[in-house]
Amino acid sequence: MCITQKKIRLVKKQERIQAAKEAEQSRLKAAWEVFPPPLVTPTPPSPLSPMEATLYYYGLPSHPVLVARTSTTVWEPPTGLDDYQRMKEIHGTCQYAFEPAWDNGLHEKLYEFLTSKGVNCSAINLVRIGYWEQDCYPAVYTPILWIGVMPGSLSGDDGLLVARECLKIVEEYGITGIEVEIREAIGIS
Repeated sequence: MCITQKKIRLVKKQERIQAAKEAEQSRLKAAWEVFPPPLVTPTPPSPLSPMEATLYYYGLPSHPVLVARTSTTVWEPPTGLDDYQRMKEIHGTCQYAFEPAWDNGLHEKLYEFLTSKGVNCSAINLVRIGYWEQDCYPAVYTPILWIGVMPGSLSGDDGLLVARECLKIVEEYGITGIEVEIREAIGIS
């Protein structure tokens, strides 16, 4: 391969990266226009602002909408259109750490609880989600019980109550250091 071809490939790669950045910036701008920042960001866990619900999972390919979470970490909204928004990434969990509880009925108990509360559950996953840091890999992310619900089927207030109860169920199995997050997701049968 000649030097000219390498340069062309490099330029095309840089153009694709720039186009991806512009697409994300456009998405952020649209969210900013629809959901102006709140004067004061509520301290979770509490019902979420529309902006937090929309931008909380910024960086994940599926762009899920957050319904509720048990984490007490305050989400910080971007302060302007050109503000750098930290991107999140998702990884699998150390599944073996949860297998005994999962095999002893945790999954079924969670599903039964969700069904008893009328939650239209589309997925129950164990994942790790955190902020992508370019020079800090592998990063350590908090394990998350990630519950998917059909879009528009669960309010933020009800979602917060459900998330707290799910956390209690998980803790009954001796699992600590985990958070519960509920997001809108369409499941596939």
